[in-house]
Amino acid sequence: MVVKDSAETTTYVLNTDYIISAAGIIVLSTGAITDGQTIHYSLSTGASNKIEALTNLGKDRVLIFEGLNTAQSCAKHNIKLHKVVLGPAGDFSWIGEDFSTLQINGSVLADTSITTAGLSQYFRIDMPSTV
Repeated sequence: MVVKDSAETTTYVLNTDYIISAAGIIVLSTGAITDGQTIHYSLSTGASNKIEALTNLGKDRVLIFEGLNTAQSCAKHNIKLHKVVLGPAGDFSWIGEDFSTLQINGSVLADTSITTAGLSQYFRIDMPSTV
């Protein structure tokens, strides 16, 4: 990275006038760059991996939950939602002292390919029979 004044006549020195963080340039109060001064910089980046999020919103999905019902001696239960459309994520905290949670909103839609009488077009719960 090269950092210069707006006239591009003065080149500033890394670790003397500024430092580089993952978010950009941090001007050092002990350096030659003054408060409010316009600077120009050029940057060449190397190869990187990028993750694109939420690129396929609105596609129909099948959602299956496998779980244990702790109220019934940890009996296994499976829930199958036949047709689900997931929406954008809700609030997500990037910084914290504990594990983060991610809220995802969505809709359960009728699966019109299910036409057998007595079968739900929305979801099915498989659970053990009680004797």
